Amino acid sequence: MEPTATPLTPEEPKSNKKTIIIAVVAALVIVCCCCLALAIFGWTFGDQIIEAFS
Repeated sequence: MEPTATPLTPEEPKSNKKTIIIAVVAALVIVCCCCLALAIFGWTFGDQIIEAFS
């Protein structure tokens, strides 16, 4: 006896975009914190650094 319904194909696994979004946001936060720390460091010690190289 032949089946009357078409066989079900297994669904493709869904890509986990949540992990990618969290990784991108974390990377952006780290980059922003590094830029902020560099700006504060430059603002605080910029004159001393320029005098050292002059």
